[in-house]
Formats: sequence, C-alpha cells, structure tokens
Amino acid sequence: PAATGKPAGDDLREGKRTVLVVLALGSCSEVEAAELEAGLGDPDLDREEIFRLRQIIRDSGAPERVEEMILRLLAEGVESLRTADIPEEVKRILESLADSMAHRDS
Repeated sequence: PAATGKPAGDDLREGKRTVLVVLALGSCSEVEAAELEAGLGDPDLDREEIFRLRQIIRDSGAPERVEEMILRLLAEGVESLRTADIPEEVKRILESLADSMAHRDS
C-alpha cells in the first residue's frame, strides 16, 4: 500500500489480469493456477486468501520476471531518449521521470 497507494489485494479482488498475474498463471502448477483463477475477481477474499494468492504469484517467479521486463524496457527507453532529436534538458527530465516510475518503491 505504501508504494502503490491502494490496499493490498485490490487487484486480485477486482480480477485484474495484470502482467504479474498472467505470468504467474503461465508458470505455476495446474493446481495453483486453478486456485489463482478461482480467487481472481472474488470481492470477498479475506486476508488469508489474499496471502495465499500472493504466495502463488511469488512462488511462480513472476515478480522477478516483471522486474526484469521493467529494467529492460527502461534501458530501451533511455537509449531511445539519448538518440532522440530533442533538447538535452528535455531528455534529462524524461529520463528522470522514467527512472522514478520504474523505481517508485525505492
């Protein structure tokens, strides 16, 4: 909640198919995928159920893959900025903004 500004579990309760959830579904066991699917979109998930679904997502390795994607895309974006035909000050501002978005929990 401190990093995102919203209560933990809201995306699960709302059934959002975030990149994190999609990657987890693609790499966890069939039993875990079924459990995750069953919980997605259930507005009545309690703390223990949310904890369990988050554990499935963590155990799948999806968070690490999402972080890798973020860093790769950040590097590609910054490289594009460096070669863009725009003022240097604008480049610095955009690079700083991109970095702060990619590392918002730091």
